[in-house]
Amino acid sequence: MREYEVHVRRALAAYRAFKILRAEGLMEDAASRGYYAILHLCNALLLKHGEDLPKTHSGLIAKLWILREKSLDKETVSDIARASEKEEIMVLCQRSPKMTWILWKISS
Repeated sequence: MREYEVHVRRALAAYRAFKILRAEGLMEDAASRGYYAILHLCNALLLKHGEDLPKTHSGLIAKLWILREKSLDKETVSDIARASEKEEIMVLCQRSPKMTWILWKISS
């Protein structure tokens, strides 16, 4: 298994946990799992494009911004940039089509 595929699997597990925790009303924990789902998806995308993984959220955004023409659109990178706040994580993770689109971009 390639390293980026490990991150995709971790993202899917975290996203599943997000949905379960949200359904149970555990919003703080759901936001945490949602953040890690986004983080692992982004890491998978960077690895797939031969990039090193950044150490910080801002480093992640900087690398995604550079890759935006190859991989993600400007709106998605902006959404991910705002995902350091609980409310923004909840919004992004609840938009299942956006999460599905990011997964599709990684796997294609």
